[in-house]
Amino acid sequence: MRTERPLIVILRGPIGAGKTTLMRGLEGKAPWRFYALDTDAASSHHPPDPRGEWLDQEWDTDIDILALHAKLILGRGLNLVLDPGLLLTTKNVDRFLRRIARSRSDRSVVLFRLDVATPVAVRRKTTLPAAYVRASHRGWVTRPVQGEIVVDTNGESRAHVLREARRAIRKRLSGARA
Repeated sequence: MRTERPLIVILRGPIGAGKTTLMRGLEGKAPWRFYALDTDAASSHHPPDPRGEWLDQEWDTDIDILALHAKLILGRGLNLVLDPGLLLTTKNVDRFLRRIARSRSDRSVVLFRLDVATPVAVRRKTTLPAAYVRASHRGWVTRPVQGEIVVDTNGESRAHVLREARRAIRKRLSGARA
């Protein structure tokens, strides 16, 4: 399946949900070859904030930098799969999409939110302190965004999650509800 515009797939979700694993599974694989951009944020500023208050800040510079990367990739006709750690609220997702001349209703935009239980995430992220991983699962990191496709990765194999994601992308491109 080919679209008029290159695809952009945005992966969101808490630490240990499988975003990087899914991104690597989509990267370079048929039927859509994706350029992968994995970043927590354009800046390295990650304040400890278990209530998520810093997420409501304006992140114009960071979003501009991510949008510039995306525009360069999409402008070359390449599909992009993106793990943009800072696009954690509807406001910031929409701001990013506007900067690349897209919207959530655009069929060439696919939003995924990966869900995982805290014990599974802690097991997957054994190098991180359990309290840090648990803080990311209190809901503030994965505030729902209307139109995103939720994929439960609890106990699912990489192959299963990848198949589900490809199926959802096909449905999105065909105009059907994913």
